[in-house]
Amino acid sequence: MAETIFLNAASTEFNQTISYFDGLGRPAQQVSVGSGGSAYDQGSQGQDIITIQEYDAFGRQAKKYLPISDATNGGAYRNTILENTINSYYNNSLLRSGAAYGLTQYEASPLNRITGQTAPGSGTVVTINYRANTASDGVKLLTYVFSTSTVNVSTYSAGVLYVTETTNENNHKTSEFKDKEGRIVCRDIAGLRTYYVFDDFNRLRCVLPPKAAGLLASISFNLFDSSNDLIFAYDYDHRGRQIRKKIPGAGITIQGYDLRDRLVSSTDAKGVTVITSYDGLDRVVSTSLSGGQMLTQTYYDNYTFAGSKSFDELHAYGQKRLENLQGMQTGIKVWGLGNASALTQITATYYDELGRVIQTIADNHLGSVDKVSHQLDFVGREMQNKLTTRNNLIIETRQSYDRASRPKAVCQRVTDSQSAADNTAGQYWEPVARYSYNGIGELTRKTLGCNLQQLDYTYLMRGWLNDINKPTNLDQNGEKDLFGMSLAYDNIGNITNWQYRSAQKQGMYAGTAMLAQNPLMDYSFSYDNQNRLKTATLKQNTTTVFNMGGDDTGDKIRYDDNGNIQNLKRWFKNVLVDNLSYTYTTNSNQLSSITDNGEVNKNDGFFNVNTSAYSYDANGNLKSDDGKGIAIATYNHLNLPQNVVNSITGSVSYTYNAVGQKLRASMGTSGKIYDYVSGLLYENNTLEFIPTAEGRILPPGRAVNPTSTTEVITNRFYRYEYQLKDHLGNLRVACRCPEISTAVVGSSLVPGPKDTYPLMVVQEEHYDPWGLSLSGLSTQTMITSNRFKYNGKEDQKGLDWIDYGARMYDPQIGRWNSVDPLAENHYNHSPSIYVLNNPLLYGDAFGLDTIRANTAQTIHQGDVIILDNGSMITSSTDDVEVKINREPNQNEEANAVPIAYPWAFQVGTGIGRGLLTGAKATATAGALAVALVLMPTSAEAPGIKFGNQTATPPPYILKSNPTQDKMLTPGEIKRLEDGGVDVHELKGNKKTGQKDLYKKPNGDILIKPKGGGKMEGEETGYNIKDF
Repeated sequence: MAETIFLNAASTEFNQTISYFDGLGRPAQQVSVGSGGSAYDQGSQGQDIITIQEYDAFGRQAKKYLPISDATNGGAYRNTILENTINSYYNNSLLRSGAAYGLTQYEASPLNRITGQTAPGSGTVVTINYRANTASDGVKLLTYVFSTSTVNVSTYSAGVLYVTETTNENNHKTSEFKDKEGRIVCRDIAGLRTYYVFDDFNRLRCVLPPKAAGLLASISFNLFDSSNDLIFAYDYDHRGRQIRKKIPGAGITIQGYDLRDRLVSSTDAKGVTVITSYDGLDRVVSTSLSGGQMLTQTYYDNYTFAGSKSFDELHAYGQKRLENLQGMQTGIKVWGLGNASALTQITATYYDELGRVIQTIADNHLGSVDKVSHQLDFVGREMQNKLTTRNNLIIETRQSYDRASRPKAVCQRVTDSQSAADNTAGQYWEPVARYSYNGIGELTRKTLGCNLQQLDYTYLMRGWLNDINKPTNLDQNGEKDLFGMSLAYDNIGNITNWQYRSAQKQGMYAGTAMLAQNPLMDYSFSYDNQNRLKTATLKQNTTTVFNMGGDDTGDKIRYDDNGNIQNLKRWFKNVLVDNLSYTYTTNSNQLSSITDNGEVNKNDGFFNVNTSAYSYDANGNLKSDDGKGIAIATYNHLNLPQNVVNSITGSVSYTYNAVGQKLRASMGTSGKIYDYVSGLLYENNTLEFIPTAEGRILPPGRAVNPTSTTEVITNRFYRYEYQLKDHLGNLRVACRCPEISTAVVGSSLVPGPKDTYPLMVVQEEHYDPWGLSLSGLSTQTMITSNRFKYNGKEDQKGLDWIDYGARMYDPQIGRWNSVDPLAENHYNHSPSIYVLNNPLLYGDAFGLDTIRANTAQTIHQGDVIILDNGSMITSSTDDVEVKINREPNQNEEANAVPIAYPWAFQVGTGIGRGLLTGAKATATAGALAVALVLMPTSAEAPGIKFGNQTATPPPYILKSNPTQDKMLTPGEIKRLEDGGVDVHELKGNKKTGQKDLYKKPNGDILIKPKGGGKMEGEETGYNIKDF
C-alpha cells in the first residue's frame, strides 16, 4: 500500500510511504521513499528510510527496531534486513553502541500484559508489576460529600484497588492505584503520593499534592477553605459545567455560561471579570472587562470593518487573495492595557485561494504599520516572507527544504531607506544557515554564514544528543570551532556530566588565523529519586570553580514534598557566596522569606542580602521583594507585570496589549526604553537589532568593535552576529566579523558588506544550573550587549528577573514570580518551581509548561489551534510532531526555532493547543471555552510545515483536546479482537467498572469511563491503525 503526497503541481516531487504486509495482513515493513537526510549541498532527495516489524509466536511485537536508511532508492521491499543489519548500521555507520531495538516482555498469560521493557542501546529494564492493594499500602479513601463540599477521609480495605508498579532503570518505583471504575485515585512516585478525588458522576473534585498529606490525617476537610492552599479544587453546576476552581496560590476562579453552554465570564481571585460575547455561529466577537474596558473585537466574512487595511498584491509576491470569505476571520482589533488603554491596534488578515494566510497588515504601537507577506508553495511550505515596518525597513527571508520538508537553508537580507540610497545593503543575501542530515533524518551539521562556523551534532542510540562539535579538540579537521560541548546521561536521561569549551581566533585574516582554545569546563550533577537536581560541580580543567548543594544529607539541595527549595548553597571559587534558607507560608507553596548565611555585599549576581521577605497578590503574583528593593509590583488581568516600584534601581514599567503582547519596557534609572515591534527590538526609539534563526542583525552603528581591540570602529553595514547555543538554547558564544578600517586594509580596499575577516568572539557566557550568570567566568566585550541569554530569554536589568513571556523567573532563587497558568499539568509539583527542579534536562518555552530539550509534541487532526491573528481553527493535519528546541527538527515534518518575544492570550479557563498560521480551516464553534493561547510575535522563524500547512512563527503545543476523541465502532472493536486484543479486559465489567473505548484523531486507543467522552482518557498502548 502506497501513500503519496505531491509537493508540486506537476507531480514531479512527492513524499511517498510504502507499507508492506505479511501473509496475516500485519505490517511488515514501511519504506519512506527518499526521505532520508543529506548534506545541504546534495539536493533534496535522500535515502529511503526503512522500518521493519517483527512478531513473536503470539503475534506480539516483542522487539521494536529503530529505522535505518538505504541508498538504494525506489521504495522496493528489502528482504535482507535482519537484526544484525540494523545493529551494524547504528554501530558502524552512525557510531553508536548497543542494540538498535527495544524489547518488550509480556506476562505469561492470556492477558498479554507488559512486564518489562528495554530501550534501544540500553541493557537496563523497566519492570512492571500488577497486584491488588494490601493493608500495608495504607491508601486513603477520599469521598466527596455533595451537601457540604467536603471530603471525608478513611482508608481503603485490602484487595479493592488495582495496583500497577513501574520500576524505572534507576530502580525508582511509581505505583498507580485504580478503583473499580478504573480511575486513578492515588499515584505514588518514589514515596511521594498524589491523591485524586471524584464525585458520583466521575468528575474530578479535588487533587491533593504530596505536601498536602497533612490533610489526610483529618476526618474531613473543606475543598474551598482558604487555609487549604495546597489543593486543587473544582465545583460544577447542575449541567456538569465547571463553575469554580481553586489553584494552589492563585485563589478561586469563577466561571459563567450562557444557555448554549458557552463561557461568557471568568472572574479571578482579584475580582477582575473578563466578558466574552459570541455571534450566532458561536464565534467570539468581543472580549472586555466587566467595567466596560474593551479588550478585543474580532471580524469575520469581509473587510468592511473600520480601520481595515487594503491587500498589497505586489508585496504578497503576486499571489491572489481569497474572495469567498464566508467563515474566515478577517481582522481583529486589540486594545492596550493599563495606561495604554486608549491604544488600539487593528490587524487585517488575507488568505490565498486555499485559505492559507499570505498577508497580515497590522498597526503597531509606535504609530506605523507592519506588513508581513508569505509566499507559499504547492503544499503550503513558506518559501519566502517579507516584513515591511517603520522607517521603510524591509526584512526578507528565503528558505528551502529537502524532500521530507526539513529546512535545508535560510537566507536573509535587510534594506532600509539609507542603505538603499547608499547602494550598500539589500543587494545581497546573507546565508544565515544551512542544514545537513544523516540517513535517518537527524541534524548532523549546521553551517552558519559564509562558512563562518560549522556545528556538528552526534547522538546516542536512544536519540539523545551526544555532543556539539568536540570540546576536547575544537580544531578538528581545521574547522576552528568556537564552541563545543558533550553530554553524559544516567539510565533514564538525567544529565550527569556536561563538558564544554569555547575558543578565540587570533590573527588578522581568515585564512591564517590561529585558534586559541580556552580551558575545558567540566560540570557534574547528581539527582534524587524524584529526578530533582541535588548537587553540581564545575571544574575549569582540574580546578573547581563552582559548587552547588544544600544542607540535606551530603550537602545536597533540600526540597519539600512539592519540590519547593528549602535550602540552597553556592560556592564560587571556594567562597560560600549563598547559603539560602527558604521559609514558606503555612499550608502553602508561597515563599514568605529567605535568609542568606553566606557572604553578602556581593556584586556578581548572587543573592546579596541577609534576609528578604516576599508577599503576593490574590492571584499569586509576586507583590514585594524587599531584598531587591521591590516595594510594590502590580499586574494586569493576564497576570503580566505592569509597574514594579524599585527603591534601588528605579521603577520599571511594562506596556502590554489585551492579548498579552509585550509592547514596551521602561527600565528604571537606566533611562532605557525598549519597544517590541514585529519581533524587532528598539532602544530609545532606535533599532537595536533584528532577530534571525541563528542570532541577530546589528544595524549600522551598533556593531562596534570590542574595547579590547586596537581599533574601536563602528559598522557601516548591517552586521550579522551568530550565536552558538547549547542544548537548552542558552547563549554560549556570540561571534561576528570585525569592523576593519581603510587604514588597516589599504585605501583601495574599503571593506564591503560581504568582506570576510576572522570571527571575533564578542560574548561568552557561563551559567549556574538555575540560569544565574557566573559573571566571574563570563566575558562580554561588546558595547551593544545581548540580554537574551539563558534559554534565549531576556534579562530584566535592575530586577534580576528573566522574562519568559507568560511570567517572570528569578534565577537567584530558582523560582517563578507567578503561579503556573498550566499548573494542572503537574498536580504533584508546586506551581512556582522551575522546570521540575531539573534545569539541565528541561526547558520552558514561555513560562507555561516544562518541555524536555530535543523532544517533540504531536498535533492531531481536530485539535483546536489559535492563529496568530486571533482566530481559532481546527487542524486538518494528523500526527505531526513539533520540536521545542533550538535546532531544526530531526525526523519530523514540523520544525521550530527559538521564539524571542512570546506572549499569552487568556480568554478562558481551559487549554488550547497553540499557534498555527496559514491553515485551511474555519473557526471552531465554542473554541474560546478552551483557550489559553500562546501567540508569539517573533519574525525569526523560517517557516513551519504542518502537512500542507505552514506556521510562522513556530507553534507551541500545549494539550490535547479530548472532545475530539471518537468512540470505537463495532467494526473497529472486531479488528482489535481479531488482532489478539482482549477487549473485554479493557472494557471492564460491573465489578471493575465499565468503560468505553475511544480513539484519538491519530488512532491511539483510550479507555474512558462510561459517559466520559469529554474526559481525558487512559492510554492503552494500542493504535487502531495497527489493526
